[in-house]
Amino acid sequence: MPEEVKLELWARAAGRCEYRGCAKPLYLEPLTKARLNIAHIAHIVAAQPGGPRGDAVRSKLLETEIGNLMLACRDHHAVCDYRGSGEGVERHTEAELRSMKSYFEGFVEHAISMVPKHGTHVLTVLGRVSGNTTRVTDSEIRQALWQEQLYPINTKPNAIATMASDGTDDVDETGWQEVRRKTERRIDHLFEDDPPEHVSVFALARIPLLVTVGYRLGDKVPVQTFQQTNGRWPWPDPSAVGNFDLTVPTHPKNHSDIVLKLEVSGSIPDHSIPPALVRGTAHYTIRFEQPRLFAVRSPAQVTAFSEKVRQFYEGLNADAEGNNRTVHVFCAIPAALAVEFGRALRHHFSRTKVYELREGQWQFALEFNVPSGA
Repeated sequence: MPEEVKLELWARAAGRCEYRGCAKPLYLEPLTKARLNIAHIAHIVAAQPGGPRGDAVRSKLLETEIGNLMLACRDHHAVCDYRGSGEGVERHTEAELRSMKSYFEGFVEHAISMVPKHGTHVLTVLGRVSGNTTRVTDSEIRQALWQEQLYPINTKPNAIATMASDGTDDVDETGWQEVRRKTERRIDHLFEDDPPEHVSVFALARIPLLVTVGYRLGDKVPVQTFQQTNGRWPWPDPSAVGNFDLTVPTHPKNHSDIVLKLEVSGSIPDHSIPPALVRGTAHYTIRFEQPRLFAVRSPAQVTAFSEKVRQFYEGLNADAEGNNRTVHVFCAIPAALAVEFGRALRHHFSRTKVYELREGQWQFALEFNVPSGA
């Protein structure tokens, strides 16, 4: 029997007897617990024409064929080939043994498929922030992934950032729409041929771009976000927790426009918001317990923020007029939370307008969840 055939059979059977209902480990003697090979390689169609279920033509052809072999314990090998009564060869037909083999190896494959996957497809979303170009190296990516027990599947990260690299920071509303179109095309291309099962996003770019990336990724696949903190990409404190509070106005139902302030990296005073939205609007706030730079230090905090965003929108949806409102979003949040904010949005949520702070002024950038015909 070729060594590679024996090794494949052991792998398919996970080192256990393939007889239905047995599954005895064949690397351990049951009584003494001695660690040794007690496996039998059983032929379904015997290797000799005169053997159990043997065939003058097929015995030789199937002698080393993996589909004709079963890994078995001594007892069940003997039962399958026993000729002294109807309990042996007569009951254990070729069809019956092939059924046992197929069922057992299928079960092993199914069980292995449920083992958590640790491979991830790496995306980078980098660009100019406050006049500076952001970067991440391959070694920094590997170091950050290792902390989360992940391994990069793609040799080179997919760069999603679609901002111009001409050194200018000016992007008007039309420019943001073009950035969004390019970004969505790149992400859609990723999912066309061989969709990844897990995605890791290394993000440090302008808020509207990050929200666009998150919105397009949505909940298609599990996503792990990373961001640079004090010049490093691994999360500073993976066990960190922190509360996000959702502040709700007392009487919000009479307002068609809603202001949502996301205060994590800092506070957003009302006087900085466009005057048209200060009066006659309901103001909501999702706020970290102590807003400050580098407040978010762990993936658990990213998840907690995402859950609070969904809580806000689902609260609006609970009201019959929820989908007729427009949510104006002002962000003082780190990059990872901007991606997660986009992922938390759902197409059935209220129309959402995202603003960007430029030179001390909030400027409208992009609109999400636009009703058809609007």
